[in-house]
Amino acid sequence: SVVSEGFDEEFSCVLPLGAAQEVVRLFNGVESEVTVTPQDSFITFQTDDVHFSSRLIDGSYPDYKQIIPKESKNIVLVPRDELVQACKILMVFLPRDSRRVEVVIEPKDGRLVVQVVGDGLGEGVAEVPIEGEGQPVRFLVNIHYLLEGIQHITGDVCRVGVSDEVSPVVITPKKSSGYTYVVMPIKQ
Repeated sequence: SVVSEGFDEEFSCVLPLGAAQEVVRLFNGVESEVTVTPQDSFITFQTDDVHFSSRLIDGSYPDYKQIIPKESKNIVLVPRDELVQACKILMVFLPRDSRRVEVVIEPKDGRLVVQVVGDGLGEGVAEVPIEGEGQPVRFLVNIHYLLEGIQHITGDVCRVGVSDEVSPVVITPKKSSGYTYVVMPIKQ
């Protein structure tokens, strides 16, 4: 459990990446209470055995919720493992200087197509069955970003929502778990 000292209200702060990773490493799975004490320019995390302090980054974290669409015109359910496998296979066809793939979602036909045209490496097309509603939509995306998001989905099925070729692609587990991954399409 977490006990906070020195404040009565909810607070937010920005930790340096290395410090955040260290907090997770030190306190993940700790069964005793972790005391969190924020100050003006630093914060401390403490248990009976461990004391960790870090400076804070000046400013506030950007409001990331502003870029996450509240609704999507196209919402489809995709078998997670099949989409991961399709992306990994297509990475073979990507030229070194590009990680761009085209994704075509066709809800009425029940398919999601990922395709790449490689310079001298050939062409690759992978099709994954889907269930969902909406109109056909086509967009370009960095395959590494897409793959990273779907690999962290828990469960067998992920939910993909997108409105058009320039709107953010929102990936979540089929069953709500609080995990939301957003991929921005590449403008053509």
